[in-house]
Order: sequence, then structure tokens, then C-alpha cells
Amino acid sequence: MTRRRYRRAAVEDGLAKIDVDTTVLTPIDDPRLEAHLVERIWDGRILFDIARGRVERRTTGTDRTVVGFSGSQSSIHYRAKLDERLVGGKQPD
Repeated sequence: MTRRRYRRAAVEDGLAKIDVDTTVLTPIDDPRLEAHLVERIWDGRILFDIARGRVERRTTGTDRTVVGFSGSQSSIHYRAKLDERLVGGKQPD
């Protein structure tokens, strides 16, 4: 089981900065299960325009390695980054 937590980091110029992180709540002892979960475990930040009630930007990413998912000599490295921006939005650089 995982938990995705959203926390308001700051509010500046009408934009709420929201930090997002994912935590695995159930201990995983099986590398095969962990290898299936790595793409769902990510951290990032959301910029939300309070007046317009919409997401202006979302940046997320993960960088994880799992060893032993298919035998003791196997390993997988998963790295991903996603940056979405609203066209014409007022997000800061």
C-alpha cells in the first residue's frame, strides 16, 4: 500500500506551491513486487492558481534501483521526470 501526501509549501502571487511525495506504507520484502511499484512512487511539486482554480504546472520525478527482482544478479534502474505546463499560464521560472 502506498500513500501520496500533498503539502502546501508556500503561497506567492496567487500561486500555491504544493509538494507531493509518495511513501510505501506496507513493507516490501519481495524485489519482484518492488520492481512493479517503482513507476508509481514519485515526488514533485504542483503550482496551483488559486484565483482561476487550475493547475499551472506539475513537475514530478523518481530515481530508484531494485536489485534481485529476477534472481540475485538482476537489477533495474528506473529514472523518470515529467514537467507539465499550462500553455499561457503564469508560472514562475
